[in-house]
Amino acid sequence: MKLVCFDMDGVIFKHHNFWMELHREYRTLEEGIELTKKYVETDYSRLVKEVIGRLWAGKPTQLYFDLIAKHHYVKGTERTFKEIKKRKNKTMIISSGPYDLALRAKKDLGIDYIFANRLPIQDGFIAGTDDMDYWKIKDDSKVEPLEEVRNELGLNGKDVIAVVHDKNDIKLAKHVRGIGGKVIGFMFEPHEEVEKECTTIVRSDDLSDILEHI
Repeated sequence: MKLVCFDMDGVIFKHHNFWMELHREYRTLEEGIELTKKYVETDYSRLVKEVIGRLWAGKPTQLYFDLIAKHHYVKGTERTFKEIKKRKNKTMIISSGPYDLALRAKKDLGIDYIFANRLPIQDGFIAGTDDMDYWKIKDDSKVEPLEEVRNELGLNGKDVIAVVHDKNDIKLAKHVRGIGGKVIGFMFEPHEEVEKECTTIVRSDDLSDILEHI
């Protein structure tokens, strides 16, 4: 048995950054971009406080759930997960994207484990909170959930495969290589920093093209 771990944005779903699309829906894109540039790599909790605790506080969640519902899977996604499951392997998502989108994928595709960030909701509106218990996954915190599941399943490092996409997967990719696993870079547009950490690169718009490497 193997554990195949997927990023979500740009790998399972076609979009590359769900939160920026939600900024656009809430008409906060300009400020959202500036806050992300300022804090995403230096003070992640401050970014959450500014966006969730202030900028989106009190926004109606209907736009959020509409966005969840209308996002499209990458071509070949259903076939990919069906084949992985047929081979008796386990699958997981680790993403800094929304938990509700990962939950949709779990239900649709039969994914075994999901780790993603939760948007705090109360009575149909975004609750203005900076509680980081909702927001546990960032670019340098994907290793912990992977190891949690790997230990639960009792798997060796060589039985781990990570399917990555962007620079926020760099630490995860380095870790998987370090334990003897395989890192597949699935990329529409190659990202130089993560590409050099991959053991295999699949440049395609069809996720099922990774199957020959699993």
